[in-house]
Amino acid sequence: VDFAEHRKALLWNDAESIA
Repeated sequence: VDFAEHRKALLWNDAESIA
């Protein structure tokens, strides 16, 4: 598992939730 990719996905998920 690419940790950076996973982290990026989480950040995107947060942004989507806030938007």
